[in-house]
Amino acid sequence: MSSYAPGLMAGKVVGNLNVALFLGLAQFAATFLAAWLYSRHANRRRDPLAEQIKDDIEQARIRAHSHLVAEGTAA
Repeated sequence: MSSYAPGLMAGKVVGNLNVALFLGLAQFAATFLAAWLYSRHANRRRDPLAEQIKDDIEQARIRAHSHLVAEGTAA
């Protein structure tokens, strides 16, 4: 934007805060907002599914080991 519209980017918003600086700071805010939203989504939707998959795999290992022990072929 600063190459294509330098006049717009140099425009004052408040005091010494110009449009370019405002957009640069807004980019940081947008990044933090996106990270926070994803973290919230992951905690609510993805983490419980991952935990369930992990528990299912662990239960399958326990059942397989118990089966091997019952047959007498466990290492």
